[in-house]
Formats: sequence, C-alpha cells, structure tokens
Amino acid sequence: MADEKGGEYEVVVNNNDVDVRIFVSREDPGFKPSHWHRHIEIVLVLSGTVTFSYEAQQVVLQAGEFIAIGSGVLHSSNHEKNCSVVLQIPISYLEKYWDNPDNILFTIQKQDRLDVVYQDIVASLREMVQVYQHKERGYRFKFNELMLHCLYLIFTKYGQDSVLINVGQDKRLKEVLADINENYATTLTVNDLAHKFHYNPDYLSRIFKQKTGVSLNRYIYLVRLSHVHFEIVNSDKPIHNIFEDNGVNNIRLGTKLFEQYYGALPREVRKRRK
Repeated sequence: MADEKGGEYEVVVNNNDVDVRIFVSREDPGFKPSHWHRHIEIVLVLSGTVTFSYEAQQVVLQAGEFIAIGSGVLHSSNHEKNCSVVLQIPISYLEKYWDNPDNILFTIQKQDRLDVVYQDIVASLREMVQVYQHKERGYRFKFNELMLHCLYLIFTKYGQDSVLINVGQDKRLKEVLADINENYATTLTVNDLAHKFHYNPDYLSRIFKQKTGVSLNRYIYLVRLSHVHFEIVNSDKPIHNIFEDNGVNNIRLGTKLFEQYYGALPREVRKRRK
C-alpha cells in the first residue's frame, strides 16, 4: 500500500510485538501495479475510495467497507485520496488455526456489506487499530482477541478452499511479472517476453489479461509510471528526463496515462508535494 513501492512480490515485515502487520495507510490518488505476497491481506477503507483488481474482476470500496485477499493472489489497486487500515497476516501464523490457509480465497458480495457479520468485522478492525495505536497495558491480549475474532468470521463466513488450476503456468506468469519489474526501463515486447518464458505470444497476452485485468503492454506502462511517480515526488530531476530514464519514450502518451491513473499531471503532483 502507501509505504511500499510497487513491485511483483511485496515483502511484508511484521510488527514484532503482535506477529502480524497492521498500519494506517494514507494515500494520494494513484495506482499500484499487480503484486502478491504470502500473507492474507485485509484492507478496511476509512475514507475515500479504493478499487482492487484481481482475477479479471474489480471491487470498489468506500468508507466502512473492507476486502480480504488470499495468499498468492495477483492484485492491483487504483485509488483516490484515501485513508485505510491494512492488516497482513502471515501464512505461518494462520497455519496454527486453519489447515492450508494459503489455498483459501474469499468471496464477499456487495449485498454482504449490510450483513451483521460484515459490520461486526468492520467494528473489530476499527477497534484493533485503536488498541494497537494506544498500546495500553495488556494491549496484546486485546489486539489478538479482536484479530482472532475477525479471522474466525472472515474464514468461516467468506472463505472457500480453492484448488489452483495450472499452477505451473501461474508460476511462469509470476516470473514474467518479476522480469517486467526488474527490466521495466528497457525495451519490452510481448514477443520477446513470450519467447523468454516459453509462451505463445497470443496465449501470453490472453492469460495475462485474464489474471491481472489489464493488457500486458498496459501493465508494462503502469510499472514504468509507478517509478515515474516515485521519482517525481522524491526528486527534483526534470520530468521529461524521469520519463525517459524509466523507459517512457512517448512522453505525450505517458503524460496522458499518468494523469489517468494518478489524477493529475506530473507537474501538478510535484507542485502539491512541495
């Protein structure tokens, strides 16, 4: 989320005192390309709007709504200015309470958001972050009580065991993502990537769109733009140089897509950060 730069595999560092990671994410408008991690991720939006994309579907969250994303699931997010609670639970932690937790997916329908169980989870997540922020005497007991209550409800109400199809192909697809994230500033084409990872180019394009929700060429652009955005915010380098250094040679198209995904022109993003 906000404090981690976009990447193919997201490394999650736990809060040492509670064995999971919990934080409040405050983000400006932006986009985070597809990534995954060996954690269950739960995101509760406190204000603003966040749209998650995975398995060719989109889930739009408003204030007071949450999502649970299974381990290993490729997902991206497109967001307006927002504030969200992010809870990431390691598979190693969950294995004490649930068999094969890395093989579970979560299905939460829009109508579920009015359900008593859903609202119970929302209230517990809100209380969890307050307990952790204040850290009063005995806070770890209370924090874990609330978290286990949330996990029990989420797993039993919305969880379903999943048998992943074509795991080998999914693994190769993640290798494609890793290669793009490592070599994004170089010339990348569908044909070159297909040849490198032993795909038929048409099949690679089709399966990539199915798994990530965006075309392969668009994904390459989005990875480049995430690095462009990072440099615009964190450096004084001329904007046209930033585009070129990150592999965006068509600056007009890059600027158009940047505005589409970050809600403002590059110079406007830099100006409001100063």
